[in-house]
Amino acid sequence: RAPDAMGDAMEVDVAGTAAAASEPPEPGAGDAPAGLAFDLVVSLEGHDKGVSSVRFSPDGTRLASASADKTVRIWRVADGACLATLVGHEKGCSECAWSKCGRYVVSASDDKNVHLWCVDPDAPQKTAPAAKQDANDDVQND
Repeated sequence: RAPDAMGDAMEVDVAGTAAAASEPPEPGAGDAPAGLAFDLVVSLEGHDKGVSSVRFSPDGTRLASASADKTVRIWRVADGACLATLVGHEKGCSECAWSKCGRYVVSASDDKNVHLWCVDPDAPQKTAPAAKQDANDDVQND
């Protein structure tokens, strides 16, 4: 046996060609550890293009999802309802993250901008001073 590039043992025949020592098992229903079952709870539908990032809020009650459709969506975990669509990026969003307190979501985009969004349902929708607020940023409550 000789190690391959990933460090796994490979069978090497007399001619020097490598063959995998064993094939990995096909994925299937038996993938869950014994005694565990995994079920789909809800599918969150609403983005028009691919989703690149999904993050739970610190309290676990909401999700933020960033998409190539230039939006970030806020979802309620309990029922999968879309609570808000954050609009303002000029190109697709590649990443999102929650603040530790759960009041803010930050999004990064291929437009080379990072936006900070107040997603606290008890706070006014527009919290930035007018001079610093981007006119393209908008929060749409769904």
